[in-house]
Amino acid sequence: MSLPIAVQMYALRDELSRDFDGVMERVARIGYAGMELIYMIPGADADHAARRLRELNLAVPCAHVPAPYGADEQPVI
Repeated sequence: MSLPIAVQMYALRDELSRDFDGVMERVARIGYAGMELIYMIPGADADHAARRLRELNLAVPCAHVPAPYGADEQPVI
């Protein structure tokens, strides 16, 4: 039995900023089960990123973001 593995978006930040959709498609094709998000998504806004994650069936098991308090609350959530 194999365990699902997610990739860190931060590790691919430069590539994502150049070709967000292409990198996301490669991540899914390679077989990753999901992606750990970062606060400022490189190469896409949050709506586009969420749509692509759903389309490619990539889970979001965790996120590297500021604590959702004060001014950061709504953007993070």
